[in-house]
Amino acid sequence: MSSSLLPVPKDLAITWSNASMSGDISTDLLNRDFLLENPLLSCVMVSLFSDRIAPDILNSAEKSIGISPSGNAANAFQKPRKGWWADSLGTDQIGSRLWQLQRILKANKSSVLLEVQAVVYEALMWMIDKGVAQSINVVAGWVAGNTDAVSFSVSIEQPRTSGADNFTFQLAWNNL
Repeated sequence: MSSSLLPVPKDLAITWSNASMSGDISTDLLNRDFLLENPLLSCVMVSLFSDRIAPDILNSAEKSIGISPSGNAANAFQKPRKGWWADSLGTDQIGSRLWQLQRILKANKSSVLLEVQAVVYEALMWMIDKGVAQSINVVAGWVAGNTDAVSFSVSIEQPRTSGADNFTFQLAWNNL
């Protein structure tokens, strides 16, 4: 049997809500079933929109845009480190640190865009490490007409495929 005749695998569809800033598994109420989609999109959404634990020490780029260090036992409620509890059990980390960018200073706008790109790439790097992706490219830019919103595009090329899958997302912050 030719590999081109094999069905493309599907994954549970995740629908994003801008109002609640959360994703949920999508259902087809009429047919009482789950909706399915590209499994790569599911991987990207979980990787980007789950909160990764904040690092103990910030690098100079993170400090320059005003990301503040996370808390310790004494002030954990004011500055939580977030993250998934099982991340402490292994070397792999789930999610991204996009949540930390809610506290950034936009004085140097190009630095902010570089940090968005770095944080997104960091969250997706596991795909290259595990052989899911051959290459990942991230480009971020300010949304035209909205100084509090960043748009970023993710292009992922998988091994043994022609072309790349492209995904675009936007993040908006209040009081920046």
